Amino acid sequence: MKKLIILLLVSTLLLFVCFTVNAESYKFRVAYTDPLRLQIGDEKLIHVTVAAVYAFEDNINRSTGGAFKVEFKHSGVLGGQIETIDQTQEGIIEATTPAIPALAGYFPNLQVLSIPYLFDNPAIAWEVWDSEVGQELFDQMAKETGLRIITIFDNGGYRNFSNNVRPIEKPADMKGIKIRTMESPSEMKIVESLGGSPTPIAWTELYTSLQTGVVDGQENSPATILAGSLQEVQKYYTIDQHTLSTAVIVVSEKWFQSLPDDVKNKVKVAGKVASVAGRGAAYTNNKLAMELLSEKMEIYYPTSEERAAFKEIAQPAVLEWMRNNDKIDNQWIDKILKATEEAEKKLGLK
Repeated sequence: MKKLIILLLVSTLLLFVCFTVNAESYKFRVAYTDPLRLQIGDEKLIHVTVAAVYAFEDNINRSTGGAFKVEFKHSGVLGGQIETIDQTQEGIIEATTPAIPALAGYFPNLQVLSIPYLFDNPAIAWEVWDSEVGQELFDQMAKETGLRIITIFDNGGYRNFSNNVRPIEKPADMKGIKIRTMESPSEMKIVESLGGSPTPIAWTELYTSLQTGVVDGQENSPATILAGSLQEVQKYYTIDQHTLSTAVIVVSEKWFQSLPDDVKNKVKVAGKVASVAGRGAAYTNNKLAMELLSEKMEIYYPTSEERAAFKEIAQPAVLEWMRNNDKIDNQWIDKILKATEEAEKKLGLK
C-alpha cells in the first residue's frame, strides 16, 4: 500500500512538472504602423507586413504548442516607426516592423542594403539577405543596438520614380525635378546624383504636397502608390527599380537572449517562414497594383541599356558617399557587393 501511494505521488509530481513546462508562455507584443488591409482598386488585400506577422504567429505557435501570446498592435496605435523602434529597444514591447531606412538611423551600416540599382532581381536580394553575410550584418546590429532582425522581406517591392513634369526615360530627364524622399541620406543622394532635387516629406503630407506642387514627384512601389492614392496626383511613372524597398520584424535582443535555446531556434525558423510570406505578398500585390496604375498613369519601362545609364551615374555617387561616411564601415560595402555578385552567379543571372 505504501509503495502504491509513493508511486501515485511520483506520477502526480511528474504530471505537474510536465504541465508546468508545457504551460510556459511568452508575451510577444508587435507594433505596426499601417492598417491591416491594403486597398487596391475594389479589393482589400493583406499588407506584406501583416502577412509576415501572421505567418510568424502561426508557425511559432505550431512549434511551441501555442506558447506565444501575440498581441498585434496595428494602425500606428503605439506611434510611428521611430517610436516603436524605441519601445522595442527599451523592452516596452517585444517587436516592431520598420522599414530599413528607419532602422538605419540606429545602425547606419544597414544603408548598404540601399545601394542603388544593386539587385536586378528580387531573388538576388533574397540570396544576399539570407546569406552568412546578411546574418553577420544583423548579428552585429543586435550586438551594437539591442535590436535583432528575425525577418526581412520586400516592403512592396522596387521603388520607382513618378512625377508630373515629364516622362523620365534617361537620367537627364530627372534634372530639376523636385522629388519627395524619405528622410534617408542614401535615398536623397540617389535623387541628387541623377540631377533631381530631393525633398524629405512625411508620408502623411505627401498627397497634399504633390497636389499643391510643393514637390513634383516621389519614389515608391506600385502598391504603395495605390495605398496613398498618389495616382490621382501623378502623371508619369518610370519603372527604373533604383532600390528594393525592405521591411523587417525586429525584436528586442534582451528579450531574445532571455529565451531558452530551443525557443530561440524556433523564433529564428518562424522568422524564415514569415520572410517567405512577406515576400510572396509583395509581388502578388504589385501585380494587381500595376494593372490599376496602367489605367491612371503613363508608365515607362526603361530598356536594360537605359537602366544601366541610371546605374552608371547613381551607384558610384552613392558608393563614394557611403565610403566617406564615417558612420558606415567600408567592410560592409565590400561584403554586400561581393555577396551580390556571388548570388548573381549562383542564380545564373551573371
